[in-house]
Amino acid sequence: MDNITSDKLPKRAKISFAVGQIGESAIYLIFMLYFVFFLTDIVGFDPAFAGLVSMVGVLWDAITDPVVGTISDNAKFKSGRRSPFVLGFAVPFSVSAALLFTMFDLGPIALKAYFIIAIIVFFSFYTLWYVPFIALSAEMTQDYDERTSLHTYRGIGMTVGALLGAIVPLLLVEMFVGMDVVKSSAWSFAGWILGAITALTFLICWAGTRGMDLDMSKRTENSSRFSFFGRYAVVFANRPFRFICAITAFTLLGHTFDGAIFMYYCKYYMGLTNDTISAVLAIAPFSGLIYAPFVGIMAQRFGKKIAFIGLIGAGALFHALMFFLQPGNLYLFCTLITLSSIGTIAFWVLIGSMNSDVIEVDEWTSGERREGLYFGFFAMTQKIGAALSMGFLGIFLSAIGYVANAEQTASTVFGLRIGYTLIGVIPILIATIVCIFYPITGKKHNVLRQALAAKAAGEPHSTKGFEDLIPKKLQHPSKATCHQGSTREQL
Repeated sequence: MDNITSDKLPKRAKISFAVGQIGESAIYLIFMLYFVFFLTDIVGFDPAFAGLVSMVGVLWDAITDPVVGTISDNAKFKSGRRSPFVLGFAVPFSVSAALLFTMFDLGPIALKAYFIIAIIVFFSFYTLWYVPFIALSAEMTQDYDERTSLHTYRGIGMTVGALLGAIVPLLLVEMFVGMDVVKSSAWSFAGWILGAITALTFLICWAGTRGMDLDMSKRTENSSRFSFFGRYAVVFANRPFRFICAITAFTLLGHTFDGAIFMYYCKYYMGLTNDTISAVLAIAPFSGLIYAPFVGIMAQRFGKKIAFIGLIGAGALFHALMFFLQPGNLYLFCTLITLSSIGTIAFWVLIGSMNSDVIEVDEWTSGERREGLYFGFFAMTQKIGAALSMGFLGIFLSAIGYVANAEQTASTVFGLRIGYTLIGVIPILIATIVCIFYPITGKKHNVLRQALAAKAAGEPHSTKGFEDLIPKKLQHPSKATCHQGSTREQL
């Protein structure tokens, strides 16, 4: 058994990990903000079909996340379980992202088939890169507070990526259109440029974090013996992880819907031009650069759970106040976006760190470290929330009578107003309520790690101090002669 204690991470490793997050965040935000809009207003698809395409891709991503997580857990590369994926799928992921915004001269049916295939290919490569990447964060350090520090750096990288993904696409499109490039080709050129930048960030990430994988050569391959549905039973037997899944799914349900409807709200309710929308989109990421360190400080002072409840709840309430905005009130709009963005950055800084902490709970009960499996299911819950939002958006737009590139009726505009300001807030508030009952605290996690160290050393150990994290049948004092294999059989 490896020694579970870990030194503080060097800044080089944290910065490199954050650089990888820049590329991932840029691509994912481009998809979330612009893909449905691209399909409806550029390609010309019906809103319901555009939403369906997005939902199919995200659901495919959700299904493959746990599979890829298990594959990376059982990988036997000399350079580690995660790093080879970060390197090997950097370019394929970036190319597939560019193809999402590339429109070929095809017939109506063939064009629909192309985008369905393109989004499945994109999310396949996305999963093969992202799940090992995010699982690496739990291997890099097992320290409760150091994980928050790592994910604070990741949060800063996320905000930089959000700036890139939110602002640059529209600016590039406008630039190419100004050069007499047709709008569909302008979107394609923008996609290829951003894809190349993303690939570069992934390579930098790999170079700065290689060698940070845990040495698992002496571990057994416990997770490989489970069927696909057997993995569900094992993972969801972990009580703290069930809370993580619920919190993640509800939060992403709200955030994804707000992000996907943002362009429609700005264009048809607020009456903003593309240049102004680009400027407004920059506000949240710029705010995130300030908020990310603040979130980290709050989490270390008050604990991750309290920080999550307070900051995300506050962000949701500030977002709901946008319902009272009047068209053209740009100053107040920007102010509320600045205030509400605290919730978005708090979620991304804290949730990954919180999910890392459940790995040690699983290690106690199974004797294995299955970061890939857990982060695969963690990513799956993200995608389920996102997929439901994307699918619902297409239905919602059709229901309120949205017509692409046309003057909208008063009822449609009111629907866009309700959709952006209130509908997405409801699941986010539910997530904050669920988080109240999340059981892991810094004190419990530290006691758990001490017990794991004693268990690995063959010394007396027990579940005292973290009993509520462990299944009842395993809540008992253990003698020094107890072995991990005995708990595996109980699964």
